[in-house]
Parts: sequence; structure tokens; C-alpha cells
Amino acid sequence: MYITFECHKCKVSQKESPINVKTEHANFNGQTIELKYYDCPVCRARNFVQADNKFSQKLLTDCNKMIRNQMLLNSMGKSGKQSGKMKKMQIHLRKVRNTLLKELSGNQISTGEIVHFVTYEIVGDNNDETIVNKSKANDMR
Repeated sequence: MYITFECHKCKVSQKESPINVKTEHANFNGQTIELKYYDCPVCRARNFVQADNKFSQKLLTDCNKMIRNQMLLNSMGKSGKQSGKMKKMQIHLRKVRNTLLKELSGNQISTGEIVHFVTYEIVGDNNDETIVNKSKANDMR
């Protein structure tokens, strides 16, 4: 599995392992934000791919708990009726993150950097099937 993105500064397409993602904590409008980014190997520009605040991190934790509970129920042969609730929670998480991306994009954070989000694509193999997940900054899905 790898992530492809185009650097916002030099416009060179990059292919990175998710292991190489870095995390930075910064303050913006009085709240602590966790930013995930890659540094471009060509021009050294910082390319942000995701942002989370306390609220989105709580939603993510709740989604992960629900997924674990569903897997546990499935392994015991029981049916968990949480898929609709989980899907709504994931959609809400996506909207919260996209709103945060719009607020941060182009603004300066406490570290002194201007935030530039990039469109990225996660590509991986799963039993000879290609998994593609595209995320576009400032895209309200």
C-alpha cells in the first residue's frame, strides 16, 4: 500500500509509504490541531494530507470502537445492527475533517507555517484487487 500525491509547490507527483507520514501538533484559533503531512523529497515543501481536532479524534475513536464491536459480534456468529449508525458516524467525521481543512487551508498555524493541503490517493493490493481511496482537500462529500 502506498499514497500518491502531487506537491503543492513543485507539482511533482510523489509515491510514499503510509509509514513515512509525519504528525505535527499546532494551535489554530485556540484549539489544538493534529496535522499529518509528507515532506516533498524534491523541494522539501510540507504537504499536509489530514487534520484532526479533539472532536474529530473522538468521532474516529467511536468509529473504531464500533468496528471492533462489529467484528467481535461477527466472529461469534451474531449479527450486529450498527452498520447504518457507523456509516452516519463516518460521514459526519468526513464532514468535520473537511470543514477543518477549509478553515486551515492557506492560513498560518502556531508553528509559523502556511498550511497547504494536497489531494492524495491511497492505493494498495488486496488479493489482486486494487484498493483506491481518493481524498480531495476542501471537498465536502
